[in-house]
Amino acid sequence: MNTQTTEKTTEKTTESSNAPELSLRVEYGWFSPKSKALGNKTHIYLAGSGDEVEVSFVTQSANHVSGWDDTVHVGKVFRYVKSIENTMTFQ
Repeated sequence: MNTQTTEKTTEKTTESSNAPELSLRVEYGWFSPKSKALGNKTHIYLAGSGDEVEVSFVTQSANHVSGWDDTVHVGKVFRYVKSIENTMTFQ
């Protein structure tokens, strides 16, 4: 008769307040200069490279049709950083 013994190991982890939060959700960032020029909010997200990118909106799909004719795909974004209140500059 074969018997198998399994050992249970416990690993203790500690969280540091300086550790970055990880997002499990991938979203796709889009930017419209016209939307920003009309005073609409834009948002800063972290891209996969760790760089901050400015977006007008994010979606869960890489295939998106926007009402703005100048919308460009910024790429995958992983973490929201902040929003920016813009003033109208488009005339």
